[in-house]
Amino acid sequence: HTRCLSDWSSDVCSSDLESARTVTRAQVAAWFALRLSGVVAHAPKRQTIVVTDLRGHWAATSAQALLDAAWMTARPNHTFEPDGPLTRADLAVIVAAALPDVMAGREAQLARWRTATPALPDVRPEHRAFAAIRLAVAAGIMASEGDQFAPGRLVSGADLVAVVARLERAAR
Repeated sequence: HTRCLSDWSSDVCSSDLESARTVTRAQVAAWFALRLSGVVAHAPKRQTIVVTDLRGHWAATSAQALLDAAWMTARPNHTFEPDGPLTRADLAVIVAAALPDVMAGREAQLARWRTATPALPDVRPEHRAFAAIRLAVAAGIMASEGDQFAPGRLVSGADLVAVVARLERAAR
């Protein structure tokens, strides 16, 4: 059961995405917006961000929706960097930002995840994404690989598809 992204300029579908060695910020925004469209549509507009590099980009609508919901952020130079890579730490930050909307009405469960302390020996408390990684792992949306989270590893297509599928299940 292959799912295609309607706003992609080429016929890129989940089967193609799953085999990608790495994914871009645009692909992440588009996949989140497609698979979690109901959650994104009901997410409050938390910020108004104007980025300078999305005009005419195939993923502009998806990226703007995630920027508006504050699931993704612009770079300090007011760019989105749609073709930029994403690390596992970056993906955990997006997951942590999306979880309050995904778990709307189930705040008690979200609170339990926020206070959980999964073992993350390769992620120090001073890491910029420590809280987000801890939440994403405690919620079961992302997992350690053995005893390592590998926050600097680039996200593959298979990683992205699996993470969003777990978010979809959590949203039900």
